[in-house]
Amino acid sequence: MALEFKDTEEIWYTLTEMAEKLGKKPQTLRMWKSKGLHPELKPVKFGGGVYYSSKNLINFLQTQ
Repeated sequence: MALEFKDTEEIWYTLTEMAEKLGKKPQTLRMWKSKGLHPELKPVKFGGGVYYSSKNLINFLQTQ
């Protein structure tokens, strides 16, 4: 369930949602984080979950 906040265009995706958007498995994103790969995705812990910013997703896709 993506998080959206009023007064901002940014959307925060869950680990599973981000993996789907990237065509990867959630385990791949966990491995990237643990190995320090693709730090531009900058996952953030919030309320017991891990979320990824839509803005960081766009920046990541533009550099690929």
